[in-house]
Amino acid sequence: GVGQIERPQIAASYDKLYAGLGDDDLGRGFISYVQPSEYYGAFALNLAMLHTPLYKETTVAFGYGKSFGPAYLGLNMKGLFTYFKENVYTQIDPLFSNGMSTNGVALDLGILYKLTDSFSFGLAVLNVNQPNMAIGEDAEARVPLMLQTGMALKLGNTVPTIDITYRNKELNDKQDINVHFGIESWLANKSVGLRAGLNRYDMAVGA
Repeated sequence: GVGQIERPQIAASYDKLYAGLGDDDLGRGFISYVQPSEYYGAFALNLAMLHTPLYKETTVAFGYGKSFGPAYLGLNMKGLFTYFKENVYTQIDPLFSNGMSTNGVALDLGILYKLTDSFSFGLAVLNVNQPNMAIGEDAEARVPLMLQTGMALKLGNTVPTIDITYRNKELNDKQDINVHFGIESWLANKSVGLRAGLNRYDMAVGA
């Protein structure tokens, strides 16, 4: 979808997760910049961070998207970085004898196809190469491959959506498949947006 953007855009967010934990501060931040070009598509740079007192996770991603008629093709190259803070537990755990951090590179591919001006379809494959992010030399902890597909229908100022995600990793001894429903509507001459989303685990609303 980055190939649809026609002017520079920047987005940023920060979440303080589970407020009230005291010293166990959990936070998540994100910043993204997209620079379109006249002939060569659009380029994006993203930085996402998760930090806790014992663990930090950072993702740096370079994205590219370009239109080919009604189709938009895109890819992400992601640098994945994790770091564990040393404490009394890591000092005695042989897992950390070879270091406290690890990194890897992951690739995402996607396509967005606009069948009509009001109906679009998307498909993405995330973590195509499934990098191994284990710390131990002989250990294996591969980032699971994820498939995402979805559809959106534009009905005036309202857009209902549905998408399905699949990870090739079991969750609670079951296949990790989830269905998401969403809706977005713009009011007051498109100056106020309302959104709602629902899946089998939780729901969210916002404005």
